[in-house]
Amino acid sequence: MRSRVLFSLALGLLAADSAVAGLCKPPQSSSSTETSSTIETSSTTEAILTTTSEAVVSSSSTETSSSIAPTATTDFRVVAGNSPLSGSLLTANPDTDTILLFNPTSSTYSAVTLTIEADTGRLLQANGNYVCAAYRTTSTDPGFLVTCSVERIPNTPYVLCGQPTDGSPLVCTAPSGDCSTSPCTRNGGTWNQFYTKPNSIGYFTYFGSGSYDASYTAVDFNVQVV
Repeated sequence: MRSRVLFSLALGLLAADSAVAGLCKPPQSSSSTETSSTIETSSTTEAILTTTSEAVVSSSSTETSSSIAPTATTDFRVVAGNSPLSGSLLTANPDTDTILLFNPTSSTYSAVTLTIEADTGRLLQANGNYVCAAYRTTSTDPGFLVTCSVERIPNTPYVLCGQPTDGSPLVCTAPSGDCSTSPCTRNGGTWNQFYTKPNSIGYFTYFGSGSYDASYTAVDFNVQVV
């Protein structure tokens, strides 16, 4: 509850700033599904079952089964790569729809451990939440970088990243868009740069591309393998 109050306070403060707008959350969601397949074998035959065909081949293998599910890769943390935040760790609140911060003033935020989901490329937190880019109500501001359980289409897409390299900047993308009209729209572009901006509860993080007003500072998300 305390974290949501703080977040509400933060958004209240943002509302006072004409360059900052709140999260756009239309009541639409999407979810990923898990595909599975089963292989059954005996001492003489191995039957491979699919939704459309059945094949029988000779085999001497024993009975096995497998399930295809998303797997994770290297665990890492993010360290700010330039001043005024150089060396600061990226932090997150476990609640969804909360903004990731550097130098938080709230004890509900802690350094976040991340990984890249191998089968999807999504930026994944150790607690199972993802990182998404939340569109703003203006087309001239970058999106908020937020904790999410699932992307919302079209206004809160997953952040997708390449494999992390220790000591190097994290390379990520997300489809660009905004909520300046209803419904929110994606404009066909790509975001690929992280930004920060000071606020009373810490440095908010953003995702966008190009140049914004001077209140935003581009920042490298350097990888620190753990």
